[in-house]
Amino acid sequence: MLSLYAVSKFVLYCVVCFALAISFRLQLDSRWNFSITWGAARLGLGLLFGYPIALLFFWLLNSQTSATASYLIAFVPARIIEWGILFALIARRHRIPWGIRANAWVLGGAAVSILTDGLAILAGADRIKIFC
Repeated sequence: MLSLYAVSKFVLYCVVCFALAISFRLQLDSRWNFSITWGAARLGLGLLFGYPIALLFFWLLNSQTSATASYLIAFVPARIIEWGILFALIARRHRIPWGIRANAWVLGGAAVSILTDGLAILAGADRIKIFC
């Protein structure tokens, strides 16, 4: 199930990056290559941030914070930061201005991440136990 979750995230990240290329009318040789490259970069950011976020999440759970509150505190800000970092990297490389469209794209990407997390939870990912 974990591999299905990761593949789903990657595909959706690529779709969000494709939407950025269209929204900002980027002059690219291939929107597909752009989308796959930056989708992979976003997946990499998720892996980089994942362990510290998970530690915070489990620490909150162990401190008697509800699962919902723990998720909202640990993951939601991290998702916004991750997408913000990705936009900053793309903007630097492709000279895109940061403005309302950029903010909307960052929040949309965060929403996609949060929704896929929710689908994973519905599929039983919250029953996975991690022992340290």
